[in-house]
Amino acid sequence: MNGKGVWIEKAANQTRDRSNDLARGRSVVNQKQITILVAVLPTLLLGWVFFRLHTFSEVETSIAESVVTVARASLESPAPDAHAQPDQSSWVPLASDEFMPPVMVQEPAVRSSFRPSYSSSLKNSNQRNSFFMLQAFKEATGDCWKSTVQLICDGNQCALGTIVDADGWLITKASELDRQKEIVCVLCDNRECKAQLISSIQDVDLALLKIPVTGLDPVQWDTSIPNQGKWLATTDALSSTPAAIGVVSAGPSKITNQMARLGVELSSQEPATTQGARVKHVLTGSGAYQAGLQKEDTICGLDGTDVRNKDQLLSLLRNGHGGQFLTITVRRNDETFEKRVRLMDLSVEMLDETEMEVNGPISARATGFTRVFMHDSVIIPNQCGGPLVNLDGRAVGINIARAGRVSTYALPADTVQSVVKGLLEQAKLVSRPVTLPAVQVSSPSPAVLSTTP
Repeated sequence: MNGKGVWIEKAANQTRDRSNDLARGRSVVNQKQITILVAVLPTLLLGWVFFRLHTFSEVETSIAESVVTVARASLESPAPDAHAQPDQSSWVPLASDEFMPPVMVQEPAVRSSFRPSYSSSLKNSNQRNSFFMLQAFKEATGDCWKSTVQLICDGNQCALGTIVDADGWLITKASELDRQKEIVCVLCDNRECKAQLISSIQDVDLALLKIPVTGLDPVQWDTSIPNQGKWLATTDALSSTPAAIGVVSAGPSKITNQMARLGVELSSQEPATTQGARVKHVLTGSGAYQAGLQKEDTICGLDGTDVRNKDQLLSLLRNGHGGQFLTITVRRNDETFEKRVRLMDLSVEMLDETEMEVNGPISARATGFTRVFMHDSVIIPNQCGGPLVNLDGRAVGINIARAGRVSTYALPADTVQSVVKGLLEQAKLVSRPVTLPAVQVSSPSPAVLSTTP
């Protein structure tokens, strides 16, 4: 190879080496860039998420607080005159009004089913029972939550209770208690103690309980009936944040008593030799459903009484009332066993599966009240028995029954006060220690005290 060829080969080798060096350098740079990007990107993303959450919480909390402000103002402002003309001189136009396009309102679509839609266009934080909305009512309800207790049976909450006396007296919804089970009371400071059921009144479904604790905060009452549209809050036993909020939807009224039902459809075509009442269908959500009864089960006993047929079972159930626990004897295939079932005073409409599904869980005793008012707070049956408070932090009643999807009944404060007064007087009279008259006892003589060997 001549000198020119050697020079060309050397130049080619040098060019190749430079290219390899550049490639390796570029690869190192790319790897460093990727490493930095992977390390920084999660931090930037996390910071953006926290920024958005902080921004949303401030906006949503201010919206919720404005609701409370408007509700407070409605308590003090007089009712508007429907025939009065608006005073246009007091209007303050927005600076952006002239640039706003006309608002287009879309008519809702016709529903193909009467079932309500469970989906909502509102964000969860903007819905009524969201954390931010409930948090906005915390200041308005004041310290009334300290007068609320949690009642537990078999490890689960069965009801809320209301402290009515500082010496450990409280009331709750009677039909939510099982008299055969131990009741544990949890106070606002998480102290636990056993509660003793003293007495109850079936007409108003209230029970009086006693706990061995003194120095409690009794509830403060407001005996005025809240007007329709007024905001109310259901207190929580273990938190100053309300459990639910709602508005008054109807004034005091009487709720007609409904027949107590087991929640089963019985077969009417049975041979005369068959003993018992055969179950044809079990209503979802009923007491029989909760107790585990099944289709084709045969009910052959009720509280120790033999059941011969369907008619006898219905006759025995007529004397029952909503919330009452019964022991039934069930025959399933070749096995016989007992079940404790709670009767429910279901209306005829509630015997439909769809209605039960739409309304959700309802109280076993939801009818037969002489005087209650209705509000639309969404609570569950085991949240009954606690105070219902206004925006001044005073109790206007006791939640006594969840009757439907947006229907909750409350006993007015004046009714509760009169019932509590009678129960306390009777309980304290019974528990009052008997004072015996003083008896003069003479000292024994020395002869009696002495002993002789």
